[in-house]
Amino acid sequence: MKFKAHFLPSKLNTFLYGVFLFYFVWASFYPADYSYTLLYILGIIGAILLLSDLYAALSHRKLEVEFVEKSARKYKGEEGVMTFKITQHGLLPIVGAALDIYASDYIIFAGDKKKRSASRTHKRLLFSVMPKRSIHVSAKYIAIERGVSKVFGSTLSYSNLFGFNQIVLQQKSIDSTEVIVYPEVKVSKFKPFRLRNVEGNYRKQNALFQDKILKVASKDYVRTDQLRDIHWKESARLGALRTNVYEQVTDLEVLIIVNLRSDKSYVAVEYIEEIYEKIAYISYQLTRDKIPYQLISNVKHIHLNDYLHVPIGSGANHYKRTLEFLARLKSIDFTVPFDHLVRSVPNLNHVPSHLIFTGPTDHKINTALFELQKRQISVYQLDKYELVEFGRSGGAR
Repeated sequence: MKFKAHFLPSKLNTFLYGVFLFYFVWASFYPADYSYTLLYILGIIGAILLLSDLYAALSHRKLEVEFVEKSARKYKGEEGVMTFKITQHGLLPIVGAALDIYASDYIIFAGDKKKRSASRTHKRLLFSVMPKRSIHVSAKYIAIERGVSKVFGSTLSYSNLFGFNQIVLQQKSIDSTEVIVYPEVKVSKFKPFRLRNVEGNYRKQNALFQDKILKVASKDYVRTDQLRDIHWKESARLGALRTNVYEQVTDLEVLIIVNLRSDKSYVAVEYIEEIYEKIAYISYQLTRDKIPYQLISNVKHIHLNDYLHVPIGSGANHYKRTLEFLARLKSIDFTVPFDHLVRSVPNLNHVPSHLIFTGPTDHKINTALFELQKRQISVYQLDKYELVEFGRSGGAR
């Protein structure tokens, strides 16, 4: 980080300057009125003031403060440590310094008594660093809310070793670190659901994929079966290991579309955080079952005519990108009508076999969703309470 220096002179330092200049001018006109002792004291005061100015000007020239970690990823409630490396490349020591850090309030530093009205958290770190040496200082924090917390400002202050003034360095560079707080993975309390509305359209005897959510039967366990496919309840009831048999499908891709608009305004629904938590859980289940999925929101890029999205994929890294995507979503971003996003689904490079959408619907959204069902796409709605099949029991809510 680069800093801009500010000097806070003390009253005593200003007084010494005044005394020195006054007697120096007086001695220039009336040299006979002064003894050598007074001139000696005057010289000492002048030397101290000179050293004070040199220290203030040079002590921070080669001082370097940098973030050890450029980014960190945490779940809500997890603790973390933000570490700074401070190096003095110069020849002047810095003693009794304080580094004040300010970050957005998705995290809270340990010991910070943050008020509810404050939108930032603060931490002061004390340190001393000798010439040609490096030290590390750390600040503990707790992730308290989904989002991306960045250090948006820092101030470094220390006393002048040869004077009485205070040296204050304010961060002027854009170098920062960020803490990405993932949404909590909240288990959704929904019953097992059938993903295929029209039975047989996607069934095949020699298919490459299995629908892990749709169990059709069970069979005797063989050594090649995976342990996670064992039907434990039936095995206990029959006294022998039984393995689940899943529906064979030719294609299985899930699309999750996130609506950041409520039915009455441009802002997101009040329970949007719970929606994020349930999406995190569903994404985890899809990742565990090796089902490819993609995620799209009705938020558009500022400079690109494209929706914010996570491309289709699977695996642990893809799940990590999904959590980061959910952490960065903001309800105040520029959104487009949700029915526009729904109507664009058939134009995607990967048309999904299953669609999960969030939030309430209206007539336009319902019409667009029914059009997708006509294309044999299974549609489900994720609301505040559960995941339900769209069109059942009166349709969406």
